[in-house]
Amino acid sequence: MLLLCKSMVIAVFFFALFYLGSKTILDFYFEDSDYLKRVENKRIEEFQKYITQNNISTKDTTLLTDWIHERNIPLVTISRKRELLYDSTYMARTPIGKTDADYLHKSWQYFHTVEFADGTADVLIYEGYEEKYYISVLVLSILLSVVVMLIIFVQGMKKRVIYIKALKEEIDMIGGGCLTHSIVIQGEDELAGLADGLNKMRMSLLETQEMEEKLRIAEEELVTGMSHDLRTPLTGLMTYLEIMRKQDENGEKIERKYIEKSFDKAVQMRTLSNQMFEYFLAKREQNILLNPPVDWQSVTGDYLSEFVCSMQKAGLVVEYKNPGDVCAKIAINDDFWGRIFDNIISNFEKYADPSIPVKLNILFEEKWFGIRIENKIIDDWKEKRGNNIGMKNVCFMMKKMNGQCETQIHDGKYIVILWLPIKSEII
Repeated sequence: MLLLCKSMVIAVFFFALFYLGSKTILDFYFEDSDYLKRVENKRIEEFQKYITQNNISTKDTTLLTDWIHERNIPLVTISRKRELLYDSTYMARTPIGKTDADYLHKSWQYFHTVEFADGTADVLIYEGYEEKYYISVLVLSILLSVVVMLIIFVQGMKKRVIYIKALKEEIDMIGGGCLTHSIVIQGEDELAGLADGLNKMRMSLLETQEMEEKLRIAEEELVTGMSHDLRTPLTGLMTYLEIMRKQDENGEKIERKYIEKSFDKAVQMRTLSNQMFEYFLAKREQNILLNPPVDWQSVTGDYLSEFVCSMQKAGLVVEYKNPGDVCAKIAINDDFWGRIFDNIISNFEKYADPSIPVKLNILFEEKWFGIRIENKIIDDWKEKRGNNIGMKNVCFMMKKMNGQCETQIHDGKYIVILWLPIKSEII
């Protein structure tokens, strides 16, 4: 619409310029040249010949009117001494008598002297010889203005069409998988808005693709690591079973230590398979339901007690710092919360140094509630370290509950902090 209005304004300006200029040129031409005079002289000569041959006087209105109508002459006036004797626009066919007319005093220079039967008279014959030129200029001005408008509009649309074709090519490139190709944005119209929307969609798709690629790589690394971790206890299990089979074939007594070791390896394999199952199960649960917000002590009390008991059974001492009477409500998913503490208990039983107490603290920072667990790591923790799938599950499940998990290993210390958003003000 803007392009159409612009082309129309330019066309109107061109029309005014061309028409007024051409009209001015015609005015100068007709005023300075003898064109009209030469044309009128021919018609006057023809009129004089008609008057002479038919011996017509100024009062023979019927004959005069017939001659004028045959030639479709718009206006003929006959006057004598500035008094109107005949006017072709007068409908009656009777003489109008002597009538004084103002325009006879203004247009006397256009009159020609003609000899009638009753004497000479001044005759004005107006056929509008110049009007056809003015009309032609008007029509030509309109046509040229329309052409100018169409040219401007078509050229403007041509740019838009070229831009649309360019957008189509870029969309085809994106459809072919080239998400790194940026879409060019031109102007500020609807097409520019469309290009901007396509660019944002492309960036979103690119981010999704990169995220999926990272997840794919992470899952491949996880599967590879789990395969390696499972192969290690499986090899040991097969070794102990082979020893027990040979002892049985040789009639020897099967030593219990090999049975215990085989059982430990089987438990280790079960733990690893459970962790893998838990990881994929947590990922499959896209949407989870959180419990209604309740006081943090009601949420964490049983789980912290279980953690302390488990540490004590493993020969670890727990130092708990009481935060005091602080009221803050949090929301959890019971299933996820139980899995999280199972993984944390398993990690600390496996890697915590029994000679150093485990520190358990409750944290409150702005709108966040946190549980901080810290302990010194045993010296050979790297040899026992697996693929860390347990803590990956913890981080993933915390994120599902709108929280986050921080893990730190430095200066021989292992620190885990679980953060959950507080649903009401801290009192």
